[in-house]
Amino acid sequence: MVENKGIIGKKYGPVSYEVGAEKIKEFAMAITDFNPIYFKEVEREDGSKRVLAPPIFAVVYINKIVNMALNDPELSLDLPMLVHAEQEFEFLDMVYSGDVITTEGTILNFFEKRSLKFIVIETRSTRNGQPVNRAILTFVVRKR
Repeated sequence: MVENKGIIGKKYGPVSYEVGAEKIKEFAMAITDFNPIYFKEVEREDGSKRVLAPPIFAVVYINKIVNMALNDPELSLDLPMLVHAEQEFEFLDMVYSGDVITTEGTILNFFEKRSLKFIVIETRSTRNGQPVNRAILTFVVRKR
Protein backbone atom coordinates (compact mmCIF):
# COMPACT_ATOMS: atom_id res chain seq x y z
CA MET A 1 0.00 0.00 0.00
CA VAL A 2 1.26 3.49 -0.84
CA GLU A 3 1.91 5.69 2.18
CA ASN A 4 0.51 9.07 1.14
CA LYS A 5 0.67 11.11 4.34
CA GLY A 6 2.18 14.46 3.48
CA ILE A 7 2.16 13.73 -0.25
CA ILE A 8 -1.41 14.70 -1.09
CA GLY A 9 -1.44 18.48 -1.21
CA LYS A 10 2.32 18.72 -1.77
CA LYS A 11 3.16 21.77 -3.86
CA TYR A 12 5.75 22.39 -6.59
CA GLY A 13 6.92 25.66 -8.06
CA PRO A 14 6.34 28.35 -8.99
CA VAL A 15 8.22 28.01 -12.26
CA SER A 16 8.16 30.67 -14.99
CA TYR A 17 8.39 30.11 -18.74
CA GLU A 18 8.78 32.81 -21.38
CA VAL A 19 6.80 31.86 -24.49
CA GLY A 20 8.83 32.25 -27.68
CA ALA A 21 7.41 32.76 -31.18
CA GLU A 22 9.72 30.11 -32.65
CA LYS A 23 8.72 27.61 -29.95
CA ILE A 24 5.05 28.18 -30.83
CA LYS A 25 5.77 27.59 -34.52
CA GLU A 26 7.83 24.45 -33.81
CA PHE A 27 5.11 23.10 -31.52
CA ALA A 28 2.36 23.75 -34.07
CA MET A 29 4.37 21.89 -36.70
CA ALA A 30 5.05 19.01 -34.30
CA ILE A 31 1.32 18.53 -33.68
CA THR A 32 0.63 19.08 -37.41
CA ASP A 33 -1.62 22.07 -36.78
CA PHE A 34 -0.82 24.33 -39.71
CA ASN A 35 -3.38 26.99 -38.88
CA PRO A 36 -1.74 30.21 -40.15
CA ILE A 37 -2.57 32.01 -36.90
CA TYR A 38 0.19 30.02 -35.16
CA PHE A 39 2.81 31.11 -37.69
CA LYS A 40 2.35 34.87 -38.02
CA GLU A 41 2.08 37.82 -35.71
CA VAL A 42 -1.41 39.09 -34.93
CA GLU A 43 -2.30 42.45 -33.50
CA ARG A 44 -3.58 42.36 -29.94
CA GLU A 45 -5.94 44.77 -28.20
CA ASP A 46 -2.96 46.68 -26.77
CA GLY A 47 -1.56 47.22 -30.28
CA SER A 48 1.34 44.79 -29.87
CA LYS A 49 1.94 42.14 -32.51
CA ARG A 50 2.64 38.63 -31.28
CA VAL A 51 2.17 35.00 -32.29
CA LEU A 52 -0.81 33.17 -30.76
CA ALA A 53 -0.03 29.79 -29.17
CA PRO A 54 -2.25 26.75 -29.76
CA PRO A 55 -4.20 26.05 -26.57
CA ILE A 56 -2.48 22.69 -26.02
CA PHE A 57 0.89 24.53 -25.98
CA ALA A 58 0.13 24.44 -22.25
CA VAL A 59 1.91 21.08 -22.12
CA VAL A 60 5.14 22.97 -22.79
CA TYR A 61 4.89 25.47 -19.94
CA ILE A 62 3.52 22.98 -17.37
CA ASN A 63 6.15 20.35 -18.23
CA LYS A 64 8.76 21.36 -15.64
CA ILE A 65 6.25 21.21 -12.77
CA VAL A 66 4.98 17.79 -13.88
CA ASN A 67 8.55 16.51 -14.10
CA MET A 68 9.36 17.92 -10.66
CA ALA A 69 6.45 15.95 -9.20
CA LEU A 70 7.13 12.72 -11.08
CA ASN A 71 10.82 12.81 -10.13
CA ASP A 72 10.17 13.67 -6.48
CA PRO A 73 12.16 11.12 -4.43
CA GLU A 74 9.43 11.16 -1.79
CA LEU A 75 7.07 9.48 -4.29
CA SER A 76 9.68 6.87 -5.32
CA LEU A 77 8.00 6.21 -8.67
CA ASP A 78 9.42 3.56 -11.00
CA LEU A 79 9.42 5.91 -14.01
CA PRO A 80 10.10 3.30 -16.73
CA MET A 81 6.80 1.70 -15.67
CA LEU A 82 4.85 4.99 -15.74
CA VAL A 83 1.95 5.47 -18.14
CA HIS A 84 0.22 8.79 -18.84
CA ALA A 85 -3.38 7.78 -18.22
CA GLU A 86 -5.50 10.90 -18.51
CA GLN A 87 -5.33 14.66 -18.87
CA GLU A 88 -7.89 17.42 -18.59
CA PHE A 89 -7.26 21.04 -19.52
CA GLU A 90 -9.23 24.16 -18.79
CA PHE A 91 -8.11 26.99 -21.08
CA LEU A 92 -8.88 30.32 -19.42
CA ASP A 93 -7.11 32.83 -21.67
CA MET A 94 -5.07 32.92 -24.84
CA VAL A 95 -1.28 32.76 -24.63
CA TYR A 96 1.01 34.72 -26.96
CA SER A 97 4.70 34.91 -27.70
CA GLY A 98 6.40 37.19 -25.19
CA ASP A 99 4.10 36.12 -22.34
CA VAL A 100 5.75 34.93 -19.16
CA ILE A 101 3.67 32.08 -17.78
CA THR A 102 4.07 31.05 -14.15
CA THR A 103 2.97 27.57 -13.16
CA GLU A 104 2.47 25.90 -9.80
CA GLY A 105 1.54 22.30 -9.17
CA THR A 106 -0.14 20.27 -6.46
CA ILE A 107 -0.52 16.55 -5.93
CA LEU A 108 -4.27 16.01 -5.73
CA ASN A 109 -4.18 12.28 -5.10
CA PHE A 110 -1.70 9.45 -4.66
CA PHE A 111 -2.92 5.92 -4.04
CA GLU A 112 -2.52 2.26 -4.88
CA LYS A 113 -5.22 0.09 -6.40
CA ARG A 114 -4.79 -3.49 -7.65
CA SER A 115 -0.99 -3.22 -7.41
CA LEU A 116 -0.96 -0.01 -9.50
CA LYS A 117 0.15 3.35 -8.15
CA PHE A 118 -1.91 6.35 -9.24
CA ILE A 119 -0.73 9.95 -9.04
CA VAL A 120 -2.95 12.90 -9.91
CA ILE A 121 -1.28 16.29 -10.43
CA GLU A 122 -3.00 19.64 -10.84
CA THR A 123 -1.22 22.58 -12.44
CA ARG A 124 -2.37 26.19 -12.44
CA SER A 125 -0.75 28.68 -14.80
CA THR A 126 -0.97 32.46 -14.73
CA ARG A 127 0.25 35.50 -16.65
CA ASN A 128 0.78 38.57 -14.46
CA GLY A 129 -1.29 36.87 -11.76
CA GLN A 130 -4.25 36.22 -14.08
CA PRO A 131 -5.21 32.57 -14.79
CA VAL A 132 -4.52 31.22 -18.28
CA ASN A 133 -4.70 27.45 -17.77
CA ARG A 134 -5.57 24.70 -15.32
CA ALA A 135 -4.69 21.07 -15.93
CA ILE A 136 -5.26 17.79 -14.14
CA LEU A 137 -2.99 14.91 -15.18
CA THR A 138 -3.26 11.32 -14.04
CA PHE A 139 -0.39 8.85 -14.23
CA VAL A 140 -0.30 5.15 -13.45
CA VAL A 141 2.79 3.23 -12.41
CA ARG A 142 2.68 -0.48 -13.15
CA LYS A 143 4.56 -3.11 -11.17
CA ARG A 144 7.49 -4.87 -12.78
